[in-house]
Order: sequence, then C-alpha cells, then structure tokens
Amino acid sequence: MTGRLILLNAFPVNAFEYQKFEARFEKSNFTDMKFSELRCSDIRCYIRHPATLQLINSKLRTNLQPSSGLYQFQRGDEIYVVTLKAPERGKEMTAVTENDIEIWKVSVKVI
Repeated sequence: MTGRLILLNAFPVNAFEYQKFEARFEKSNFTDMKFSELRCSDIRCYIRHPATLQLINSKLRTNLQPSSGLYQFQRGDEIYVVTLKAPERGKEMTAVTENDIEIWKVSVKVI
C-alpha cells in the first residue's frame, strides 16, 4: 500500500504550493473509491458535513469523522471530491443518498 486517499468537499487551489499544476476532473463513484482505498495506506478526510460522511462511511465501511482541517497536497495523493449536487445555503441536510451527491476523481500533475 502506498500514498494517501484524500476526501474533500471542494477543490482547494490554495492546497498547492506549486506555481503551475494541472488538475483533471473525472466523474467517479464509490466503487472507484473502494479500489483507491485498497491501494492507499492512509485515508485523510477533510469533509465536515455529517450526513455526507455517514453515506461515505456506509459505502466504504469506514469510520471517518468530520474534519475542518486544511488539506495540503502531496505527490501521490489520490483525491476525490464528494459534493452535494444542490446545496442550499443556511440549510443543513440531515440525510444524504447517492442521488444527492457527485463524486469527482481529481488527477493532479505538477508542471
């Protein structure tokens, strides 16, 4: 096992100290995330939303906790952005299904 599996709710450009980098976004799913989890030795979650985490934990069979930490990119990170399709400002969703989210796998190339 190598690398880190990174779970984010958005893509933070300020997590990259490089002057130039490219990011490619591909629609993904929980099956892809499971395969990444098997390859990675370390899972880092930067998602605060409890209902989204509850869904992730049920699909990946993990026990990830809400986190408000700041992500810093490391070469080799496998990055997934898990985001609500239609978030509503000021309204906290208490239950989330797979139909409520989008998953994006992000491949980063430092130039």
